[in-house]
Amino acid sequence: MPATVGYLIAETAGASLPPWTVGLVSLPGFALVGVVSWVVAPFGARLAHSLDRRRLSAAFGVFLLVVGSRMLYRTLA
Repeated sequence: MPATVGYLIAETAGASLPPWTVGLVSLPGFALVGVVSWVVAPFGARLAHSLDRRRLSAAFGVFLLVVGSRMLYRTLA
């Protein structure tokens, strides 16, 4: 929330932003992410509780490796 508030009050003088943007936040995008998160969160919680701890930790570790590798690749490319 603090980051969102910061982006909402960010100065945008001279920036070419799409309509329905407040500060640096696209209101349609913000609403879409909020609604999808609200709908999908119970399924993710149910899935996390159905997996054993070791498998969930391994899946999260693989996810972090993929994200980190992509970040490193894009930084070096």
